[in-house]
Amino acid sequence: MFTIGGHILGIQGHLEYTKVVLYNLIERLLSTNSIENEFIETAKFGLEIAEPDRKCRERICMNFLKGRI
Repeated sequence: MFTIGGHILGIQGHLEYTKVVLYNLIERLLSTNSIENEFIETAKFGLEIAEPDRKCRERICMNFLKGRI
C-alpha cells in the first residue's frame, strides 16, 4: 500500500483471500520448493492467530475516499 500526496492511494490487495485460500497457497509454494521452510512455519502461525482483516482494509479505503470526495 502506498500514497502519493493526498491524492493517490495504491493497494495491491486480494480481498478474496481467506484463511483456506492462503493455506492452500502456502502448500502449493511448498510443493514446488518456492518457499523456505522457515517462512512456511511463520506464515502458518500468522494464519492460526488471525484472519485476514477485510474490515480494516475497507476502513482504510473509505477514510481515504472521504477526504477526497
